[in-house]
Amino acid sequence: MELSEEQLASIVQEATKSLQHSLQERIVLTLGPMVTQKATNMVVRHTEEWVAKNVLPEVTLLLESGKHSLQSSAIQAASAMSESITDGIKKTIDECMESNYKRKKFFEAIFGL
Repeated sequence: MELSEEQLASIVQEATKSLQHSLQERIVLTLGPMVTQKATNMVVRHTEEWVAKNVLPEVTLLLESGKHSLQSSAIQAASAMSESITDGIKKTIDECMESNYKRKKFFEAIFGL
């Protein structure tokens, strides 16, 4: 069975359309994720640069303006913790000194006696 020129042209035209469609699908499937990732990376990089330029200087100024207050609060907190620890140690030592048994165990633990 021989094909006429019209039939042959029709088959070639359909095959060409099918190949073009397959090629487009493959390109979208291959390049789509790469383009999406690239765009995401560019947006993230741009956002980081913008924040560094426009936000961080303001945050730095805010921190600098409250620096002495923050330092003072930190010093007070450290002092209060130190006093609390010291009071706890004193209380433990006082309790150990109340009985001979506890006093003996305390000195054994401290001095290895």
